[in-house]
Amino acid sequence: ELRGVWIPNSHTSFFDSRETVTDHVQLLAEAGINVLFPVVWSKGLTLFDSEVAEAVTGHRSDPRYGDRDPLAEVLFEAHRHGLEVVPWFEYGFAAGHVTYPGQALRRRPEWAAIGGDGAPVVKNGFEWMNALDPEVQAFMTALIVEVAERYDIDGVQGDDRLPALPAEAGYDAKTIARYRAEHHADPPADFHDDAWTRWRAGLLTDYLGELRRSVKAVSSELAFSMAPGGPAWSLRDYLQDQRTWVERG
Repeated sequence: ELRGVWIPNSHTSFFDSRETVTDHVQLLAEAGINVLFPVVWSKGLTLFDSEVAEAVTGHRSDPRYGDRDPLAEVLFEAHRHGLEVVPWFEYGFAAGHVTYPGQALRRRPEWAAIGGDGAPVVKNGFEWMNALDPEVQAFMTALIVEVAERYDIDGVQGDDRLPALPAEAGYDAKTIARYRAEHHADPPADFHDDAWTRWRAGLLTDYLGELRRSVKAVSSELAFSMAPGGPAWSLRDYLQDQRTWVERG
């Protein structure tokens, strides 16, 4: 049986100190939880020591935790209790939130997702990177593979922002040029146009396959887990074609 719990770094004291990590993992183990999904990418910062993140955000990890490595602490305590650990990349292709502005888009403004009005896309408060940009995809893959290679984890976890892109996005120069090359026309102005939606969703599905191969190349034993929203909503609003994900394995 899998009895897991996601562990965010908002509205909880879990990561506040080495002691709180120790105490909370023990409580979860005593409650019968056997898999932890601790957040490791949130508010545009990592909860592990990351050279990949430093190159883009200027921070090796979230300064909130000082010189601690929260993921390493969780792994140590979890393994003491026989629990598995699957790091959760909560923010996915979101660079930050209006209440927690991330540094990625301030340092790499060309990575921003662009809407039909030519402005960077902010949806539900989240500031989005362009998930269709190969450079942005390479960054996300490198971040995830870095965790898989450097830590004794049991898998990786994405959610409704990995891989994802707001339907309002896709009107950046790179994506428009790619669409024109394939269709000899401009993308539809209606960002909910069915064919336009499925074309962009298809690019994200292709990326998901590449990401899975990269993770499995580190170890075929690693779990590769995604947790998008409801099927119809996630395709319409976040270009997550999860039915095709399942069909393609």
